[in-house]
Amino acid sequence: MSDDRRKRVKLVPILAVGFLSLALMLGLYTLMVHRIGKGGYAMAMDYLSSHFGLSLGIFLYSYLLDVLILPISPDFVWIVAAAINPAKAILLVGSASFLGGLTSYYAGSQAKRIPLIKSLLDRVNGKWYGYISSYGPVFFILSAILPLPFSTIALASGIVGLGLRKALPACLLRFVHAAIYCFLFRAGLLLI
Repeated sequence: MSDDRRKRVKLVPILAVGFLSLALMLGLYTLMVHRIGKGGYAMAMDYLSSHFGLSLGIFLYSYLLDVLILPISPDFVWIVAAAINPAKAILLVGSASFLGGLTSYYAGSQAKRIPLIKSLLDRVNGKWYGYISSYGPVFFILSAILPLPFSTIALASGIVGLGLRKALPACLLRFVHAAIYCFLFRAGLLLI
């Protein structure tokens, strides 16, 4: 990859989008809790917990949204997860997200075995392989911490063969992600 290409890639817009979406999400959450009140929020969480198995729901939501490429943020789980024990929430969401990232990465690494997908990838790979293999670890790590499309980047990393030694640390950072978001959302709840 040429040096000109490297100079054109700027991390500032990526970081700006990540932090802007985080601020927007936290702001909307705080407004929602303020609107319904702490009592209303606690009643809703108790209802969900007693009728729907809150822990399993949190785990499945986090796992599926970190495996599938959907137009929904997996970080919305914190609206509910912020109400439970922080250690439990971090373990549930972190584990689900870690496993979801690894599943997505593995699916990407196996995608080349399907003839139709392989032919499509061969056309795209020539254009994007150098870019993703050079900047993939950075984007993968940023997507593990910021509200960026983690499942998409995990899948793309597997497709281009980024290597498990580079993918595993990014997936492990999902526990850090879970801890940061847990404390941010709990702080928002405490401010009300």
